[in-house]
Amino acid sequence: MVRIVTFEEIKNESVSQVMKGLEHYNFYVVKPYFEVISSRQEEFVPKLIEYVEQEYQSYLKRDEFSNFFKLSYCVALLAQFKSEDAFDAVCNVFNLDEDDVYDLWEDNYPIAGAMLYRLIGNDFHIIIKLLLSYNHIPFSIGGALVDVLILAYINEQISREKILEIAKSILSEDSAADNEFKVYLMLNIIDLNLYELKEQMIQMFNDENFVEMNVFHAEEFDRLNDSGNYQKEDLDVYKYSGIRYIDNTFNFFKSLDRFGEEYKEYQKILAENEQRNREVHNAKIRAKKAKEKAKKIKASKRKNRKKK
Repeated sequence: MVRIVTFEEIKNESVSQVMKGLEHYNFYVVKPYFEVISSRQEEFVPKLIEYVEQEYQSYLKRDEFSNFFKLSYCVALLAQFKSEDAFDAVCNVFNLDEDDVYDLWEDNYPIAGAMLYRLIGNDFHIIIKLLLSYNHIPFSIGGALVDVLILAYINEQISREKILEIAKSILSEDSAADNEFKVYLMLNIIDLNLYELKEQMIQMFNDENFVEMNVFHAEEFDRLNDSGNYQKEDLDVYKYSGIRYIDNTFNFFKSLDRFGEEYKEYQKILAENEQRNREVHNAKIRAKKAKEKAKKIKASKRKNRKKK
């Protein structure tokens, strides 16, 4: 039976007990543990980082995460707290096999960028350095780094000139970036209406025959215009990353549960617990009645013996 608790019941539990509470797959069950960790943030941040580092080492040894639900909760909590000390640990995890990294967020890859954005603080030089030295790293981290810069740009933390400079460098012939990554960058450039790069992208699109990748068509370039205007709501990292909800880890996971499957499962768990509790309660009543009956029988036998 799944243990369902409230914040009040566990608010004073030890760090290890609360961390253990993050192991369940359903975030509704885990919600009280999120609340306790949030109320004792300073105490828990080192443990959250330590767990992320442990999962990274575990993956290097076994080629899989030991509990990717708990890992995703820890990363989200660290992003909620904007824990800059966690950037390297989280970045290392996102730099692993991209399929497994996507599994953390149900194939919703813009989330990785939103998480790193929350952890980087204002030192975007780290992101820029990583991007410009890009050389066959998993797409999960490459795409995440681009998304960090996009979020920094739309929040006016880096200039248009800077993001143009970086994009132009990555799309150059000398760049070590592979075509999958370049296509991802080009799509974001179009969404951001960085029209200054239109000719360079069209040339690359034709030279590399990107149309065969069946990701987008040349007509997409027609969306570029010299107004430079764009709608942030059209950007994948804004639409799908849950960036608006990361200030609260529970609300963040709730925003990803588009069809309410986790809530339905939680209701099922509650119903099963209630059924189990009824069974236990009824069993206790039956045991009590049986005990009382046995006492009466015993008393009756003693009474009969005395009569004899």
